[in-house]
Formats: sequence, C-alpha cells, structure tokens
Amino acid sequence: MDGRRGGLALTPAARMADPSKQADQGNAPLHVPQVIGEGLWTRQQKIVQAMLVVIFVSEGIDGNVLGASIPKMASDWGLPPSAFATAHFLSSLGAALGVALGGPVTDRLGRKWPLTITTLIFGLATAAIAFADDLFWLGAARFVAGIGLGMNLPAGLALVAELSPHRYRGRTIAAALALTVVGIVFSSAMAGLLLEDYGWRILFFIGGIIPAAWAVLLMFTLPESPSFLAGHPARRAQLDRVMDRLGHPVRGRRILYTGEGEKEEKAARPLSNLLQPETLRATFFLCAAFFCLFLMISTIFSWLPTMLAAEGFSLRLSNFAITVWSLGGIAGTLVTGRIIEVLGSIRTARLLVVAALIFTFILFSWEYNPDQAFWLFAIFVIEGSLASGMTTALYAAAADAFPAHLRGTGIGLGSASGRVGMLAAAYLGALALELAGVRGFFGLALTALVAVAVISVFLPARAQPMRSA
Repeated sequence: MDGRRGGLALTPAARMADPSKQADQGNAPLHVPQVIGEGLWTRQQKIVQAMLVVIFVSEGIDGNVLGASIPKMASDWGLPPSAFATAHFLSSLGAALGVALGGPVTDRLGRKWPLTITTLIFGLATAAIAFADDLFWLGAARFVAGIGLGMNLPAGLALVAELSPHRYRGRTIAAALALTVVGIVFSSAMAGLLLEDYGWRILFFIGGIIPAAWAVLLMFTLPESPSFLAGHPARRAQLDRVMDRLGHPVRGRRILYTGEGEKEEKAARPLSNLLQPETLRATFFLCAAFFCLFLMISTIFSWLPTMLAAEGFSLRLSNFAITVWSLGGIAGTLVTGRIIEVLGSIRTARLLVVAALIFTFILFSWEYNPDQAFWLFAIFVIEGSLASGMTTALYAAAADAFPAHLRGTGIGLGSASGRVGMLAAAYLGALALELAGVRGFFGLALTALVAVAVISVFLPARAQPMRSA
C-alpha cells in the first residue's frame, strides 16, 4: 500500500489487514482509479498487462521494417534510397493523424476496442506490403499502417498505466516502451539474417500477420480499463466483472463516478481541456519536446543503415547498427523506469538529454571506417539507451500529467507532435545526408537534441517521483 492508507479506496486485502478501517470505509464511495493506483499489484493485473506484449513488440517491428528494407528494395527496384522518402513521409503522416485521432477516440470509446481494431489495421496493412510492386502501393500501405499504429499507441499506454499502481507506473510504461525496442531489435536481426538471401517481402509479411492474428484473439479476451468504466455508470455490471477479474472486487460498493475528480461533461471535450490554464503549459512543452526528440530518433532509424552503407559498411553490418542501438535502448528504457520512480520523469529527462548531447557530438565528429565498427557500435549502444530513456521519461510525464479522462488524449497529442517530427525527419534526414553526408546526418540529430535540452528547462515538474504519487 506504499504507506498510504487514508484515502477513499483501500483494497479488500488492505481492509482485512486493518480492521479499524472497515467501519469508516464501509459506506464511503470507492474511487476506482484510486483502488488500482494505491492498491496491490495483483497477479491478475500482471496477466492482463502481459497480454499486450505482442502488440508493443509488433509496434517496434512495424516502425523499423521499412528503414531496414530500403537498401534491398532500392536495389531490387533500381531506385535511389532517396526515392523512398515519400513512403517514410506517408507512414509518419498516417501515424500523426492516427495519434491525433486515437487520443480522443480512446477517451470516448475506451481502451480495448481502439487498441485491438487498430492493431488489426496496421498488421494487415503491413502484411500487404509483401505484395507491393511499386512506390504507390508501398506508400498507400504505409499510410494506412501508420494510421493504425498511431491510433494504437494512446490506447495501449493508457491501459498499461491504468492497470498499474502509481508507485509502479514508471516501470510498467518503461517495460511497454522497451518492448517496442525489442520489436526493433527483432526486425533488424531478421533483416540481417534474411534480407540478402530471402528478400524484403518476408519481413513485411511476418511483421504484419502476427499482430493481426493476435488482435483478433484479444478482441475476445482483453478486459476494458476499469478507470474508463468508472466514468460510465451505465456500465457498472461490466466494471464489477473487470474488477473481480483483476483481484479488486467492488460488488455491492458505491462507486464515485466523477472521471477522476472532473465533471463527466468535460470528458466529452478532451482536446479542448488540454488547452485549459491548468494543463496548457504541460501540453505545450511536452508536445514541443516530443517533436524534437522524435525528429532525432526517426532520423537515425530511417536513414542510419543507408548512411553506413554509403560509407562502405556492408549491408549486414549496416542493419546490425540498428540492432545494437536498439539493444542499448532496451536497457536504457528499463533502467529509466526505475530512475523515474526516484527522480520523477522531468528531472530524469533533463539528465538524459545532457548525456545524449555529449555522445551525439562524438558521433558527429567520428571518422567513419568499417575497421572501427566495434567502437562505433559501442557508442551506438550508449546513444540508443539514452534516446530510449528520454522517450520513456516523456511518455511517463504525459501519463502522469493528465487525469484518466484526458490521459489518452494527452498521450496521443504528445505522440502526434512526435509523429510530426518524424514527418520532418523523412525528408530532412535524406536532405541532410545528401547535402552533407555523415556530418549533416548527425548535425541534424544534434540540433534536435539541443532543442530538447532547451525545452526541458520549461517542462513543468508536476510529474514527481512515482513513489510519492
């Protein structure tokens, strides 16, 4: 219980452990987000969260498979790598539209159905690329997949956050984001193993058909978020079933149907509520930070294999660079989750961006030679851990900064801003690489990180350490 037992919503286990609380708590209305947020982290909650593993891994696969495949696709189709910039752009455009729509949809319709339907969409669209034979087909499929992927993220992260006690929220969000990096590692490793011998089509087919099949399964097995159901009195019976399943029974108890302290009618206008005085600062600066950070990260993931191949690295080694970057990202994401619980998400982000600036400057100054691949890749591991750590800190800040009825929209708007940064990276990365080579490539990444560092000074420090939440 983390030492906090005086609220409205002690769990049944806690009330049994402390009989003195039973009498005065028996008639008090339960605040469901508080029951979850301050209660035990039950085995049943963890099982439901584990059901989302395939979705988060698939998001990473989908986000990286095009960048890993471009060198081979360009060779097969007789096109320069820069010809695929439009496909990158359309993918990011679809994702930007998806997250902009996904947040409000998630806050209105719940977490389960937006999550499962959009997973099915991006899975099928990705698998369809295996049959593409021109840039138009590729671009159209990436646009549709981007919409599904973008709408998927707010629902997934909101559900993970709302199934976690406050004191563990940092690590659960970190674990979810680490799984997307696992997907990136998986797709890069598959590209390194299969691309030269079997071509690029098999990568898109495997990367799409698995999440599509899993989404269908989740439609029949995944429960709705209890925090969302607690804002809808007409769905009380469903709330009782979900809370029973999660190990926090509330049958027979009065429920506080107040949308985590806000009037329900406000929940009908989640986007406009983000622009109210109490949330405006967090909304503006988080969106700006997401834009610049995703500009940097997308530049790397979209064009690093192409840049290394142009510098004389083999195709296998060029794709392995993303693998080692992502392996560092897994470690960085998980470690960051624990740091957030101690320092809070905003202070963690500030610390990581300073370290990332140092190592990005090293990459900017590096003399690229395949003979020095070991030391270069060691720096990629460190830089990947820092970049993923910053992403984790920003998502944790967004999840913590907004109440339940605005959480999906807040996460979605921040992620949408990041996707706009990815839109810019689709062309700016190719332009920087074409005009100035390696220096232009990492110069763009360095400039984006400087902007993140400046913005982080103005981020509101509302997201305090999770243990005190």
